Amino acid sequence: MSAKKPLDQKSGGFFVYGALTLLCTLLYLPGIVLLPPTDRDEARFMQASKQMIETADYGHIRFQAEPRDKKPIGAHWAQVAAVKLFGQDLTTPWPYRIPSFIGVVTAVLVTAWSTSRALNPTAGAVAGIVLATTLLTTVEAHLAKADALLFGASAVVLAGFLRAYTSQTVEPALRYGFWIALGASVLVKGPILPLVLLLTLAALFIADKRISLAPLQPVVGLPLTLLVILIWPAVVGWDEVMRFGQAAFTEDLLPKLMSAQETHGGPPGAHTLASIATLWPWSLVLPIAAIAAWRDRASPVVRVCAAWIIPFWLVLELTPTKLPHYVLPVFPAIAMLIAAALSNWTIKRALTVGVGGPIAALAGVFIVVNTFNLPGWTDLNLARRLSGAVQPYRADHNVVLVGYAEPSAVFLLGTDTFTTNADHAAQLLTATPGTVAAIEQADVGNVETSVTAAGYAFVKLDEVSGYNYSRGRNVNLIIATARANSLP
Repeated sequence: MSAKKPLDQKSGGFFVYGALTLLCTLLYLPGIVLLPPTDRDEARFMQASKQMIETADYGHIRFQAEPRDKKPIGAHWAQVAAVKLFGQDLTTPWPYRIPSFIGVVTAVLVTAWSTSRALNPTAGAVAGIVLATTLLTTVEAHLAKADALLFGASAVVLAGFLRAYTSQTVEPALRYGFWIALGASVLVKGPILPLVLLLTLAALFIADKRISLAPLQPVVGLPLTLLVILIWPAVVGWDEVMRFGQAAFTEDLLPKLMSAQETHGGPPGAHTLASIATLWPWSLVLPIAAIAAWRDRASPVVRVCAAWIIPFWLVLELTPTKLPHYVLPVFPAIAMLIAAALSNWTIKRALTVGVGGPIAALAGVFIVVNTFNLPGWTDLNLARRLSGAVQPYRADHNVVLVGYAEPSAVFLLGTDTFTTNADHAAQLLTATPGTVAAIEQADVGNVETSVTAAGYAFVKLDEVSGYNYSRGRNVNLIIATARANSLP
């Protein structure tokens, strides 16, 4: 016991939370600052948030002229607030990522605190380390999307529910945090977190033959959740919210439930198989955590975590559309179960060599890759290189894209960037001489022919090549303009 006491004393205080925050900062911030905008979801989120600032319209989500009825408005508001707070150029990516960083750090710290309260301080420290260092967590911390914010809200709601399940009283801060986080999650990602909670309640009711939310005071809490959700219609009006809800259900959610969307399909079991990577390197100890959880299945912590994980995981496995980040809301519960297993000193000693090395190597690799490698992979930074190549020639004109039309290029080149075909591009070039076009090699001949037929000279200005990872192919872009034949 004496060997464990100093660790427990440190883990029970602010030391562990400061250390976890430092760990997250070292793992995530270098990449957050240096990485270019990534395609496609992140760039779409950033562009829609940028347009809110450009137009001072904070009630509508648009990508250029197209309504973006995919996800609710909360993540965009958070990104707008971050960009305004840090006062950067609107095409600087890192401020848009700050809400995701905050969401992940919140999940790590809250999970560590909740596990410490429910089990012991050492288990809390382990849970925080586990959650901070999984591959999926690290990836999502770098991306300006809604998922990391949902992740943070999930950890808060799980912490509140676990406290209510294991105790007759819940501290006011945690109780109010539970209901506020539940409402905020709807603003960020729709009904996902309420679904997780309802499935958890159903599973525990089946297992325990009873369930009570009385310690969370739902009579007071539910109106608070609704009040948070009602911020949206208060800003944009009920008509816009209803239009968005109908479009999101019919064009996004329902198609994903019916069939695989955007080639993101997979058979049942795909998420389980992918967890080898998404939970890496902690997937190495999942069998031990599963055995320990079964052995301690009467434990309230294990029962809540299992009810939080299993039903929602099964729903995801049965849903045709599958993306790795869909499982993120259950990661805090998985981290708790891993920490419960590893907090046994005998198991920890047995795993020190087998797991300690991979964890340290993972942290080192993340720091090196995010700081030095990824930002320097010029072949993958196609949009950033294109933007740099176009700037000397564009003057006040909009840029025309032909063939290559990734959202990151629109984000960097400007909201008024045209994405079109060869014929229309030739019309734009000749209608406004001086307009610059970036044309994929396969379309250059058609554009040049049309420009020449209109009595203009097709002038090549530069060339950019790289790898379009969104489509999995190499791209060669010719930067060109049209000039009247009378000009030298």
